[in-house]
Order: sequence, then C-alpha cells, then structure tokens
Amino acid sequence: MSGSHEIGGPGDGQEVSAAFSELSQSNRVAITNPDSSKQEGAPLADVVNGVSGVGGAAVTYDYYFSPEEFGKTYLAWRLNGGSGGAGITMTIEMTAQGDGTAKESCDYDDVTNDLTGAATITAAAGANNDDYLIDNGGIMGCAKWVHVQVVVDATTGTADWTIYKRQRYM
Repeated sequence: MSGSHEIGGPGDGQEVSAAFSELSQSNRVAITNPDSSKQEGAPLADVVNGVSGVGGAAVTYDYYFSPEEFGKTYLAWRLNGGSGGAGITMTIEMTAQGDGTAKESCDYDDVTNDLTGAATITAAAGANNDDYLIDNGGIMGCAKWVHVQVVVDATTGTADWTIYKRQRYM
C-alpha cells in the first residue's frame, strides 16, 4: 500500500511529505518548507576604525534595507566610541516612499524613539553600547526602506560598530 500524507499546516515550517514504499518497506520523509526558508539575516555593518571628520565635522555612514514582505525584524548593535574622543550615534529612520525614487534620496522619518524609547542610540568615547531591538509590532515591516545612520562625531579619532539584521517572513 502506498500513499501520501501531510503533517502540519501550510507555511508552518513543519510541512512534511511521507510516502510508504512496499518495495523497500520504508517511509520517505522530506521537509518541504523548513523554517530557514522563512528568514534572512546579514550584517548591515562591521566597521573597525571608522574615521571621524576633519576640522570638527562629523562623518555619517548610511545603511539601508528593505523590510517588505517581512513581518518581524531584529536589529542588534555593538557601538564602541573608540579612541581620540570619538563618540558614536545611531538612529533608525523609515520611509513609505515607493515611487521609484532611489533609497538614498527618499524622505525618511526618524523612528528611533518610537522603536527604542530613546531619541538616539549612543556610545561616548571609550564606552560601549551593546543592545538590540525586536520589532514584534511589525512597525518596520510597514516601510518601503529602513535607513540606519551612524555618525562619528569627533574632530579626530576612530570608532567601531557592528550592526546585525535578521528578518522573518510572517
């Protein structure tokens, strides 16, 4: 007797096809929709000795990602306000602008306070800021683009930062 049975529901990561073979007297099992196919992750930034401006000017580093089709986003960061008095500031901005404008030219709204409860995420010179954000409310998933901006704000010196991003389809 041979047959096919599905266990679990569609899209729950547990969908399994099973078939019994009379010839080999065995079951064949394959995971057709593993959990790993429903998520993606990549570092947004991994910078060592990012330089600050000359003559007192701050230097801005920009990182972008599209949260479309994802329900939840997880961001983790490690900011190190390194040597020479260099402090570091990070903000999170979003846009709904999807009219074909290049992501760098879109009009963004600062949502750092909405997502983290703080106006900015900072690390003073010689200090660390290791933290994370889990967007359980799916706020970032409503945006066309998310812009993470890092500013190194000292006349001389360097700073280090790493920003990880992981997104999950819902």
